[in-house]
Formats: sequence, structure tokens, C-alpha cells
Amino acid sequence: MAGIASFFRQLSLFDSAPVEAQAPAARPSARSAWADIPAAQRPNVSTVPAPGLDSLLEVAGYNQGASTASSFADLCRGPYAHIQVVAGKRLWESWRVAWTRRHEALRLDIPAMLEEAPREIKEALLEWAVLVTRRGGKRDPVLRARRGDLETRIREHLHAPPAEGTQPTGTAGKRLARNRRRVQRLEPKGAHHDLDASFRAVNERYFEGRLQAKLTWSARLGGLSTHSLAQDGEGQPYHLLSISRGYDNPEVTPEILGGVVYHECLHIAIPPRREGGRRVVHGPDFRRREREYDHFEVWRDWHRYGLPKALRRLRKAKSR
Repeated sequence: MAGIASFFRQLSLFDSAPVEAQAPAARPSARSAWADIPAAQRPNVSTVPAPGLDSLLEVAGYNQGASTASSFADLCRGPYAHIQVVAGKRLWESWRVAWTRRHEALRLDIPAMLEEAPREIKEALLEWAVLVTRRGGKRDPVLRARRGDLETRIREHLHAPPAEGTQPTGTAGKRLARNRRRVQRLEPKGAHHDLDASFRAVNERYFEGRLQAKLTWSARLGGLSTHSLAQDGEGQPYHLLSISRGYDNPEVTPEILGGVVYHECLHIAIPPRREGGRRVVHGPDFRRREREYDHFEVWRDWHRYGLPKALRRLRKAKSR
């Protein structure tokens, strides 16, 4: 007990001394002191309003409504705390999300250039990831429409050319260099057919020469021909028609080749649209225009029966 008493006596050495209550000293009122100064001798002080709460938050970096760029680490909080954002070096124009059981989180893979995107684009990506993985979201037309709007906004940012007079750096500069290499690698002339000549004939015959596009033989041996929006080395968009190499065949006539070129040109003249949150590519108007091709039946028959045989021969020759 004596040891405990000694311990508390030592603690009492550090306690502050009690303060006796004292009457506050009389201080001159600021208003009366100002009134005692003659008007001619008063300094010219302009009235400045006190900053509001929003201004203080914005200065401190807490204004969530600001459009300034924020990192994904700052945004992945609250409803987005379960999202892990990973920048993919091989992703350029696409992004994807998947559930990882190991971390019990959503893994959102994005192109590296989106790390430099404005805050609203990053928030659109996070909201998109939540909507895509929501149970029953694919059947809800409201959620499908919202998801489509977010995808359009993100895609427009990815395809937006750099501001005039600015020199892109970092990931944007690498992307433009990649675009220049892609344009240089386009191969419109094949072993048996010239795609540019076929495009000019189809463009004049069915579209009054109004379409602008670049064509190339597909590097893949799949049976699909595609239309896509690409960018050149300056960041300017252009339509790219990639034709299956199965059409570069001595059995293919100009009428058959013109059929697949005409089909891909229709994707330029009749772009995809959204109906009820769904992306409609081959709608009724597209199918109607497709049948206006002069040699539609000849092209369709070869596409169904001749193209698979031509692709099998190409694959067999490549495997030797």
C-alpha cells in the first residue's frame, strides 16, 4: 500500500495547479473603440465575406462535385470500396470486369490511358462495373439503358482526338504511335483481289461515293469480316473495314467480294442504335438494304458454303 501511495504522489506532481476563478478583466468594446476614432483617420478597410463551407472544402481537396482528376484509389471508397482497378498494358479500346473470389472484390481491367482520364470518366467506369455485375441487371431495361450511356461516354473519351496544338505525352503518345503503325500495316491488296478497287465500285454504285473508309485483309483466319472505328496517327477517327482472308481466293468473283464489302459499308451508312438498352446492329432496315445488293443471293450462298471451305484450306496450308 505504501508503494501505491508513493506512486500516486508522484503522479500528482504533474497535475496542473488549480485555477482560481477570477472576474474577467474589463475590455474595451471593439465597436466603441472604432467609434472613438475620427472618420477622417479611419483606415479604408473593404468588407470581405467569410468563405463558405464549399469553398473551404474545395481548397482542402474534399469537394466531391469538382471535375478535377482524382486517382482511382481516392474514388474506390464507399459504394466502390469493393472494386480493384488494374491498368492493362495490352488494353487500348476495351475494358472488362470480373468477380474475384480470392479477394471478394470486383477486378476492373482498363486501358492504361484511362488512369489519366477526368474524374467523371473514372466515376462512369466504376458505376459501369457495379451495373454489369448487379444480379438481374441485364433484364432491367432502365439499367441496360444507363449502362449503354456509360459505355458511350467512356468510348467517346477513348476515341477523342487530342486538343489542337497540344503534344500528347505518356500513354496517349504511345497510343498515337501505335495507331500510326496500324495504318502502315493495312493491306488492301491481297494475293488475288484488291479491296480498294472493290470499295470504290460499291461506293459509287450504292452510296453515290459518299462513304470514307480504309480497308484491309484480316490478319486472322476466322470467317468474320468486321467494321470498326479506328484512329490514325493524329488521333482522327476513320472507318476500318476488315475483310476475311477467305475471300482472297481465286474462286471468288468480283460480285462475291462486292457482297461482303457492301455488307460492311452498310454498317457505316446505318450505324448501330440502342433500343430498350440493347445494341441493334442488324435491324430490319439493315436487312432490307442488304437485299438491295444486285448479287445478294450469289454472295450469300458463297458466304455460307464456300467461305468455310476456303478457310479450312488456309488453316491446313498454314499448319504445314
